Amino acid sequence: MNKSLINRYRPDTWEGLLGHGEQIAEFRQAKSHHQVYLITGISGVGKTTFARLAAKDLGVEVIREENSANCNGVDDMRELFASFSRNSLLASSQAIILDEVHRLSQPAWDVATKPLEEPPDGSYVFLVTPDPSRIPATIKTRALPLHLQAVSNQLITRLLEEICDAEAWQTPDEVIGWCAGMALGSPRRAILLLTGCHGLDTRDEAAARMHAVREAAGAGLDLGFQLSQALREPRLAQLQLLLIQGDEAHEHPDTLRQVVRSYYKKVTLTSKDVKQIRYARDILAQFEEPMSDYTSLVLAVTNVFLGVTNGQG
Repeated sequence: MNKSLINRYRPDTWEGLLGHGEQIAEFRQAKSHHQVYLITGISGVGKTTFARLAAKDLGVEVIREENSANCNGVDDMRELFASFSRNSLLASSQAIILDEVHRLSQPAWDVATKPLEEPPDGSYVFLVTPDPSRIPATIKTRALPLHLQAVSNQLITRLLEEICDAEAWQTPDEVIGWCAGMALGSPRRAILLLTGCHGLDTRDEAAARMHAVREAAGAGLDLGFQLSQALREPRLAQLQLLLIQGDEAHEHPDTLRQVVRSYYKKVTLTSKDVKQIRYARDILAQFEEPMSDYTSLVLAVTNVFLGVTNGQG
């Protein structure tokens, strides 16, 4: 049901895409000069949808979508780009949307370098990833970067209200607001949360059901909460384990950052303990700036841990 709901409300026009107006304008202005695009942003923000709409805008006749986990070998990559030559006999324009490209091996990137440098006429490649720090510099120089910002709570709330109206769900505003806030800028995550919580009556009930919907909403949300809780009484081994898990799962650092900030914002607003509020304030300061690479997250967590241990010493 979750997939069905997401697909039902997946936009098929630029006008239906939430946010990203600046990126749409940038793409349209540059599309006559570029054939390779690097689309980045947090999980669920609309990267693949943007690529599909961009290919449609370019008038592409044949679109092939691949997940990098399925074409990570040298032979897989050669076959992928060899399809350009075959398709050119069938269509005047074609595109490859390559999702999760941060998962590609270096040998696969080596094979892709030449085709990305000189794609055939009428051929386009969309490289999609939440983690541009893992993309080789030689590839980045061949692509037009388009970074999709997290979608505002206001736009996500409006989307969820429209879905509730269309589905005839009598969902209270406070539950809709909770889903929008916990989505952390991701429309996909918001819809998944709404699917699990639309029949509830209060924000507290929605929060209590988090365990039932967090797996569908994305591991990053769960890991972010674990990290937030671990920072309350930080132990080095636990923090290191969580950071390793996030790195191996290729979680986007800014998703985790936003979960931590949401957690400690609530602490500052609800705690009666001045010491806890001061600690929460310090963590909010460490996690204030957006994080585009995982090293920034490691640095912030390390700073918090060392600050606590120095204070105890």
